[in-house]
Amino acid sequence: MIRLDFRTGSGELEKYFRPYGIKVEKTRLEFGDMSWLGKGPGGAECAVVVERKRIDDLVQSMQSKRLSGHQLPGMAANYDYAYLIVEGVWRPGEEGELLVRGWGKGEWVSRGIHTRAINNYLMGLSLRAGMIVWRTGSEQETVSFVVDQYRMWTEKKWEEHTCHEQIYAPAGEDGRGRRMTLQPRRVPLREKVAAQLPGIDSKARAVGKWFKTTTQMVGAEEENWARLPWVGKDGKQRRLGKVVGGKVWRMLREE
Repeated sequence: MIRLDFRTGSGELEKYFRPYGIKVEKTRLEFGDMSWLGKGPGGAECAVVVERKRIDDLVQSMQSKRLSGHQLPGMAANYDYAYLIVEGVWRPGEEGELLVRGWGKGEWVSRGIHTRAINNYLMGLSLRAGMIVWRTGSEQETVSFVVDQYRMWTEKKWEEHTCHEQIYAPAGEDGRGRRMTLQPRRVPLREKVAAQLPGIDSKARAVGKWFKTTTQMVGAEEENWARLPWVGKDGKQRRLGKVVGGKVWRMLREE
């Protein structure tokens, strides 16, 4: 049986399961859009989850950090294996910008983001968090893929699959292990607060290291903010500086 979240974003897929004769239970899933129990290594039962994102939803989740900051840790804590299905028709433009197929015939609409960001984000989830990323072009194709995976997980024992059919060779001394390798990091309150401040964003973790408590952060002098160190993508250490530091300091004084 496949458990299907009844809310918009997954509930509308129910009708596409009917021709396959698979029992679907509509319920509320805290994380993911679909889930089931499968046959894992050594005969152990394992929990499988599927997160479905339309391409526009994926872009929004990347910008809001909802997928990596909330949904991914939740799936890692509750499931053994996880799929991310990216649904939609899209391609790179002449300069690599993301183009999504619109409603009009042959119409392609730019989404203001480079496909490199999409590709690297998805591969990062695959390589560093253990998610199985798959791309589909429609709701029907999404359900078809899910049905195939469901049957693969439930109709045969893990050891009955041939090597080229296995989606994962589990690590560990006993040959078992979770596909989901992400270890959720406890984010301190001061870091969450800092992420809302102007000019901080990804530097929030550096703020959390610089200040030991939320009280210390809120009460810090402007000069202390300006001297705050952070490391750029090039590996070089920088300081927050007077401009950004001043903006942060003044916003904290206004509240």
